[in-house]
Amino acid sequence: PVLALPQTRPPDPARVEQELAQALQGRARVFALFWATDQADPHGLVEGFLDRSAFKGLESWQGNVRFVIYRLANNLTCQTLAGGPRFDDFAALDAICTPEAVRVAPGEVLPVGLRWRALAATERRYKVTLQLLDQRNQVVAQRDAEPVGGSRPTDDWTAGEIIADNHGIYVPPGAPPGAYRLILALYDSQTGQRLPVSGGEDHWSLGAVEVARSEQPLPPEIAPMQHRLNRRLGPVILAGYDLYKRGYAHAPRTPLVPGDALHVTLYWLAPDPLPEDWPDDLTFTLELGEQRITAPLAGGAFPTGSWRAGDLVRGEFDLMMEQNKRKLRLQVAGQDLRLGPIPTP
Repeated sequence: PVLALPQTRPPDPARVEQELAQALQGRARVFALFWATDQADPHGLVEGFLDRSAFKGLESWQGNVRFVIYRLANNLTCQTLAGGPRFDDFAALDAICTPEAVRVAPGEVLPVGLRWRALAATERRYKVTLQLLDQRNQVVAQRDAEPVGGSRPTDDWTAGEIIADNHGIYVPPGAPPGAYRLILALYDSQTGQRLPVSGGEDHWSLGAVEVARSEQPLPPEIAPMQHRLNRRLGPVILAGYDLYKRGYAHAPRTPLVPGDALHVTLYWLAPDPLPEDWPDDLTFTLELGEQRITAPLAGGAFPTGSWRAGDLVRGEFDLMMEQNKRKLRLQVAGQDLRLGPIPTP
């Protein structure tokens, strides 16, 4: 069903919440389109209700329309963290809420509920970052947002207050199946500086997550990419790629300077049908100036011999930025391709 809200101007808050509550009953997902909200819903009644009641995952702009996927979850298990982590002197994490089986497939949203306790007031606005890391500590999925979808910024918290903060981690199409870990951090929205966490780290580990294999290959058209190619390189197809400063997937145009880590996501597509000589472990070489990486297409955890015909598979890699270098050289099966440009000042 399709529901257009709010239906009156000015909107009636009680009516909006009632209609949303009824519409969400028995649903697993909400696909929301937001446009002209400054005029139609200036107080953000619709989005605020969804941010409190569901778990915001994928969020992207198409022109002047914002597309959001929410996950609804009524079967979460909340774990109280006795003597839980403190983020500097500002906040403590008292509990986390996740599904009993922390398992998600590419293209789905993993719901994570955080229960913060404010230790002190602050004038700073901190953002929450949740990152899904693979076995090589590459960021495969990331969610950055102010608490409660931005409706409860940290400069509005009071000491002793408990804040229920829901987040959804959208696992992107092409994420290889396997074991991952989920980490949490708070950082200054102006400087990007993370708050120190008790234990001496700048993040807190929320535990293991299993990414399952998709039942059917996902089409590359549904995967957001900075650069789409559909270029054949030897036996495999490079569907596209992303280039951005490591940790800045939420702000991919952030310029890089020498010494920064450049993150490269390569989107590989297995041909359909697979050729008879399809390799068991196809590798590539990526060069930036004097630096060179040679590795399996998906980093080693998911060799090409395990791929199905039509599979979309992501590979995540890092290179250090060098002076005056704006393009990379990719080599697969004796064929070369230039990738770029890299965002620079």
